[in-house]
Amino acid sequence: AKCFNWSMNSAAIKGHHEIVQLMLDCGADDYSNSLNNAAHGGHIETVRLLMDRNAKFKNLALYEAAGGG
Repeated sequence: AKCFNWSMNSAAIKGHHEIVQLMLDCGADDYSNSLNNAAHGGHIETVRLLMDRNAKFKNLALYEAAGGG
């Protein structure tokens, strides 16, 4: 559900993987933006969680992850 996407993105950039998991379970579907946010913040566990849900990196995310991690 789109109403969960903003919350999931906010949780992802802060590395709160438990909240990201909850948002995914409740129907959040903005995987790519959340994945980019988690990578930018260097939050590996959150990145893995999103990748397990088939999230795809946007090209910028790889650059950000390299600089942030």
